[in-house]
Amino acid sequence: MEYKTRAEVNEQDKWDLTEIFKTKEEFEKEFAKINEYVEEVLKYKGKILESSKTLLEFYQAYEKMNRASEKVYMYAKLNCDTDTKCDDFKKDSMRVDKMFEDIMSKISFIDSELLESDYNLVLKYIEEEEKLKPYAFSLEKIFRYKEHTLSEKEEKIITLATNSFGTGHDVFYNFDNADIYLGEITDEEGKKVELTNSNYIKYMSSKDRKVREDAFSHMYTYFKNFKNTLAASYNGKIKENFFISEVKKYNSPLEASLFADNIDKKVYLNLIDAIHSNMNLMYDYMNIRKKFLNYDEMHMWDIYVDIIDVDNKDIDFEEGKKIIFEALKPLGEEYLQDAKKAFDERWVDKYPTPGKKSGAYSWGSYDTYPYLLLNYNGTLDSVSTMIHELGHSMHSYYSNNRQTYFNSGYPIFLAEIASTVNEVLLNDYLYKNAKTKEEKILYLVEFLDKVR
Repeated sequence: MEYKTRAEVNEQDKWDLTEIFKTKEEFEKEFAKINEYVEEVLKYKGKILESSKTLLEFYQAYEKMNRASEKVYMYAKLNCDTDTKCDDFKKDSMRVDKMFEDIMSKISFIDSELLESDYNLVLKYIEEEEKLKPYAFSLEKIFRYKEHTLSEKEEKIITLATNSFGTGHDVFYNFDNADIYLGEITDEEGKKVELTNSNYIKYMSSKDRKVREDAFSHMYTYFKNFKNTLAASYNGKIKENFFISEVKKYNSPLEASLFADNIDKKVYLNLIDAIHSNMNLMYDYMNIRKKFLNYDEMHMWDIYVDIIDVDNKDIDFEEGKKIIFEALKPLGEEYLQDAKKAFDERWVDKYPTPGKKSGAYSWGSYDTYPYLLLNYNGTLDSVSTMIHELGHSMHSYYSNNRQTYFNSGYPIFLAEIASTVNEVLLNDYLYKNAKTKEEKILYLVEFLDKVR
């Protein structure tokens, strides 16, 4: 598959960010107004809980500020992800990061002020004022943090400190997107091709073992050459996690991470144990792979290649889309019609281009589309990625359309259900419609590799 520059990609193949802001000028106008929304929230400092009326007015101002700032943030970040090398996009990305840092610093009083009160008073206000009911769950979640919330002054210091964190993420974002260069390898036809994040899996699936080994070697030589930089960056992230967990009075970073979603640590550890106690099945599968491929030993560059000889023709985007809509039929006509909007309304950014963020994701705010970033490359894996991310976007679409702003979010333990179900439906459809025994084996292996 030939990779075009961003300018060469058809507009219909890019996501439509004009649905967030029609023009850059409109973005700048709203960006300039964010401080007004923050000031509106600050008016309630010291009197959030004076009455049910002030609590309602505070929450209405707080929601307005959040929704406006999230739209501004999304616009800048989505633009930057399409071209991580663009200085203007990077500048806007840094501006919205700073915007959020400033907001968090200014509103750090909110939780402390609320938690100084009795939760029963809040419940009384909710009973008095019907319009507070959409905010009840948000308040309940805040009061769960009572033992982990410090004084207003301490919270402001912590906010200022944590605003300076995130360096590790920023370093890796640029390392893995803007600055990455993996060099050239020789493909199956003897041609020199540039290896990228987007075509890496394609060459790791090559029938030619030398091509696979070269792709693997080029990728991990790049990482190995910067191992000390990456290790220092990762170590900084670990220190951040321990700092937060200690000052916020958690027993560990793991407990702190799980607290927001109210997940018991045992649930997480049981998931890890379940994997470890069943690794023998994965070893059996790897041995089957080795036998099918007739290798004396398996290497990491051998785990993506098909174990049987099938024709791996490129699946163009429209064909891939047709396949996923056939696979999703068990979810019903309403789901299919709503999912169609993702393509008709241009929620999707389809193809890899130089400087585009690697991988794939679904992301949006309450007042934007649930956008999908893809790096579609014509492989079966990229079809699977598309149906996976569409699952996330449909989850967000339904949640945003059926829930209020503060009730629309969902935890990670729920998030992967929608996407994984879609992948299973795809595999089931492909397996049932396979024309040969070899194709059936291909889709079984595809499913096992997803589990791996």
